[in-house]
Amino acid sequence: MPKVRLFFGFAFLLILSLASQALASPNITNTPATGPPKKQVTIAGAEFGAFEAVDIFFDIDELVLTVTDSVGQFTATLNIPASAAPGEHWITAIGRHSGLAAQKAFSVQTNWPQYRYSASRTGYNPNENVLNRDNVGDLLFLWGVNTAHGIESTAAVVDGRVYVGNYWGQLYSFNAKTGAVYTRWPVLASASIMGSPAVYGGRVYIGDEAGQLHCYSARTGITQTGWPAIIGSPIQSSPVVSGTNVYVGCNNGKVYAYNRTTGALRPSWPVNTGGAVTASPAVANGRVFVGSMDKKLYCFDAVTGATRWTSGTTITDAIDYSTPAVGPNDTVYVGSVDRKLYCFRASTGAKLWDSGENITAQIRSSPAVAKNRVYVGSLDGKLHAFNARTGVPLSGWPVATAGNIYSAPTVANGVVYVGSSDGCLYAFDAVSGALLCQWNTGEQILRSSPVVVNGTVYIGTRPFNAATPNGWMFAFNLDGPPEEFAARTLKAPAGPPDPASLVPDYTLTPQ
Repeated sequence: MPKVRLFFGFAFLLILSLASQALASPNITNTPATGPPKKQVTIAGAEFGAFEAVDIFFDIDELVLTVTDSVGQFTATLNIPASAAPGEHWITAIGRHSGLAAQKAFSVQTNWPQYRYSASRTGYNPNENVLNRDNVGDLLFLWGVNTAHGIESTAAVVDGRVYVGNYWGQLYSFNAKTGAVYTRWPVLASASIMGSPAVYGGRVYIGDEAGQLHCYSARTGITQTGWPAIIGSPIQSSPVVSGTNVYVGCNNGKVYAYNRTTGALRPSWPVNTGGAVTASPAVANGRVFVGSMDKKLYCFDAVTGATRWTSGTTITDAIDYSTPAVGPNDTVYVGSVDRKLYCFRASTGAKLWDSGENITAQIRSSPAVAKNRVYVGSLDGKLHAFNARTGVPLSGWPVATAGNIYSAPTVANGVVYVGSSDGCLYAFDAVSGALLCQWNTGEQILRSSPVVVNGTVYIGTRPFNAATPNGWMFAFNLDGPPEEFAARTLKAPAGPPDPASLVPDYTLTPQ
């Protein structure tokens, strides 16, 4: 009798075990769940077969082979393909022996979080893979919103939202695809907004002409605890977020550093220059670079504020609105009203080269650096390009627009974009300088610079006639308005691929 009970007990446990395995469902997580092309993603899986090979696909292409442990779990890394277009994609894991499969969505999306793309202020988006030399001429109007007040602010684009300020002190948040203004937006600062927002950690930072640096929730627009920071002198500079700090220049000739969470002024800050700071700081390698109206480029320690170096008497006129760009190979570039573009050694301040007599008008545009080339606009309507190492002018350049260039050029995927006071947005071949296309916005483009991200170009305008209550934010892409795109394509939304249709790559070796 005890043997019978033992047999039935064992059988019961076996049934429970089999039932548990039947109910077990393979699953994966991907961290993060969104990011740009080339982003490294960690894939964690569970409930697969023990010690079995697992094929991991991005859409229909296998990129990674891994092996589970004794309990059917695995961790692997996958690099999002450089060619992955913006939008929803699928990561699929399939056990080779068990046939068990699990899928998770991954959203390919590149953010443009602050002025000139990054804290180093290069004006270069290395992840753009939709717009290029061949198709940029096909850009279509996507949306436009008249904020009724001029826009000199450059947009930030983060997590599907576009943030930009205007003369009335309104900070807007638009849907990046439709242009719809989000509920509770715009929020009102204390005075005109001339600079550009920085978006980081779910917060938006922006300065105004009343001398206040604001911090709002990026979703709700609610002012965050500890903010605004009251400076009391006009802020035309765009804040830059780097690490735990937010830095901003001011017309009183000082540069401030605040704790980006609490709004507390950092010890040893602000630091002084000898003139108004209308340009924006750049931050790289533990240093803060900023130009001043006193004709100097400054380099400060990003923590202590100690002066590392200044350009001395090298620059012969004011640095007005030209934000320094920190390039590769220990270089930093800045333009001046003295009609020259300068290149300095970022670590020491030694001058490497200047543009000499090649630029014949004042520079109030910020340079862009990409692929060993540096670009800058001037007030005679020309866009110049130089070898970033030597300063030698490049063949085919400069190129001309029909107005002054205050707008900073933007480089993405072989194309240079720039706005002009003639009201046009231009696109040039980044190598040859050939004009690829231009779009007349009907309004002048001054300090607002093109933002090129996720296959879309964003630009702000101000009216030719100051008495006209206009200030447009425009967006262009290859598809045009959503309703027109849907009517043209008549395509059903793409979904996850059928795991049974995916073919393993037997040449891969396990991670």
